[in-house]
Amino acid sequence: MNKKLSKMYERKRALIAQSQLLLDAADEHHRDLTEAEQATFDAHKTELDDLNTRIESEESQIQYAGAGGMDLLTRWGSDIAKDRRAPQARPGDVVFQNAVTGQLVKALKPTERFCENPAGDGQPFVVGRTLHAWLTGRLEDNAPNFGASQLGGSELAGGYLLEPTLSAMVIDLARASSVCLRAGASTVVMPTNELNLVRVDSDPTAHWRPEGSSVTASLATFGRVTLRSKTLAAIVPITLELLEDAANAPSVIESCVQSAIALKIDQACLAGSGAESEPLGVRNTTGVNTVSVGGIPTAYNGASEAVGDILASNYDGDIGNLAWVLHPRDGVTYDGLLSAVEGQPQKKTPWVEKLQQFYTTSIATDEGSGEDSYSIVGDFSQMLIGIRQSGVVVRRIPAGTVTDDNGTSYNAVNQLLEHLVVYCRVDVALMRPSWFSLLTGIQSA
Repeated sequence: MNKKLSKMYERKRALIAQSQLLLDAADEHHRDLTEAEQATFDAHKTELDDLNTRIESEESQIQYAGAGGMDLLTRWGSDIAKDRRAPQARPGDVVFQNAVTGQLVKALKPTERFCENPAGDGQPFVVGRTLHAWLTGRLEDNAPNFGASQLGGSELAGGYLLEPTLSAMVIDLARASSVCLRAGASTVVMPTNELNLVRVDSDPTAHWRPEGSSVTASLATFGRVTLRSKTLAAIVPITLELLEDAANAPSVIESCVQSAIALKIDQACLAGSGAESEPLGVRNTTGVNTVSVGGIPTAYNGASEAVGDILASNYDGDIGNLAWVLHPRDGVTYDGLLSAVEGQPQKKTPWVEKLQQFYTTSIATDEGSGEDSYSIVGDFSQMLIGIRQSGVVVRRIPAGTVTDDNGTSYNAVNQLLEHLVVYCRVDVALMRPSWFSLLTGIQSA
């Protein structure tokens, strides 16, 4: 990068930092910007707009972060991704800027892993074998290259902080089983407890301009998103017989940990309440489109309307990149739709035919009248899941009673169980809420 561009980028970062300080001060005291602060903020915005124009004019070779990356960048537009000093900003990557530190951060696609070239690559059930060896005390049963040291250091509550490689492998297991991640959600490593982002709430509008007249101002509307890591925990009751006798104990333990964490991630992504201890999911996010099915579906028109609402929100991708996530119960209902004339399976509409379909029991089926559910159509690449990679902790609890989602209780002492507790830190954010549609009031046939 030449010196002129370097100075412009340096000035731009300084203006962004100064503007962010104004926003932070207002947020801290739960107020709007004062008149003086707003004037300063607007002046910074005017100078930043001019800088953006000058940078684009100076730099003829523009390097974008890839499709969708623009929505994950800072308040001031996508050109930060063009900074050639950021080696992680490759074409096709999803990149955003930490609004506080100014550092560029690349989100992981569903096909990418947290754990790169792990020592246990190619070995089956490394996580399960390591946890099983720890629970039974038979450390010789560990996977090769994974000894007791992989459990990392102990912590005050009697648990063990996993060594980073094994920690990353646990996270990758959960990511592989998450429906939201398979539908296209991206993952980002949270280096601290809090990560500030900026999302696009509405796009700018262009105007035709008669000769000699002024151009009508039209600015994009941005909203601030803050990822704050929240504790995600899974308790897996394991019988003494399974631990000591079952040849497949490592695979069972690994599968249980994997599915338990993935299920809770999906529940938070889809319907998290946004309370202090829970992420905010699609179900409760402001700006998500809503379509009322209002009973037993008789056609695919609700899903078509959901796609139409997303397209009307300036969605610029292929419909085939949208995903439709629904409960298996409702999948059966839609799959059983019949043509009124021929009595044959009802043909999907052209838009619905293109949708990728995913099924999960993370969706509730007891809403409304007690049997209502919902489904979600959306561009899940606009869903960002923040995970503290170094924060996976395991605990062994040989006493007490736990209850699962179905109300079944498990008593460690009476039933000769070990409670394996695994937890990590997670949060969720939607970068473009209007690129999601919620179908509500779905009842089963």
